[in-house]
Amino acid sequence: MNMKTSCDEPGRQDLLLPVLFAQYKKRDHPTISTAMIQTRISLVSAATILSELGITNQPVFGLVVDGTLDIVMMARKANDQIHAMDHNVRLYDIRDPLQALEFVSILPRVMAWASAVC
Repeated sequence: MNMKTSCDEPGRQDLLLPVLFAQYKKRDHPTISTAMIQTRISLVSAATILSELGITNQPVFGLVVDGTLDIVMMARKANDQIHAMDHNVRLYDIRDPLQALEFVSILPRVMAWASAVC
């Protein structure tokens, strides 16, 4: 029997859990708020699914992309309450090299949290 010790490649019997959602919209200000609402719904659903599996305090992340504008959102469920970080979030404009670097530096951290669930 071969036991898997890595989360890199899921096997046929692995349960894949929702930890990252992405909403892409074409550049338009009214649609970014719609995308944020849709992402919030996905995050609340994912946090609830994880909690039903006994996984609490595990963050799930949402990526909202509106043209060159990017927003990272997060939610987690603890003590039967869902905490969503969806207000006063950092907006990244990836046309600016510094903001693009800041945005890209977040992605490995999100993947680290995702691999912690394994």
